[in-house]
Amino acid sequence: MRKFLPIVVFFAAIAHAESLPEGPGKAATEKVCSDCHGPDLILSMGGADRAAWKEVVDDMVTRGAKATDAQVKEIVDYLAKNFPKK
Repeated sequence: MRKFLPIVVFFAAIAHAESLPEGPGKAATEKVCSDCHGPDLILSMGGADRAAWKEVVDDMVTRGAKATDAQVKEIVDYLAKNFPKK
């Protein structure tokens, strides 16, 4: 069992590293977006300005993401703040 402990710690560190930053809108982002993908997709996308994030979120809604207008705004605000264009 001891020989597996480093592996468990390694994967726990990866799971923690791929979590979204805290802040307003995180809960809505996780709730709506996690039905189709994990935070790793958002984290791998890099940054974008608010208009580009709005396009991404609107596209996801047309593909079936279930979000109210208020949740869409909250998610876009969250993504634009935490993953800005570099």
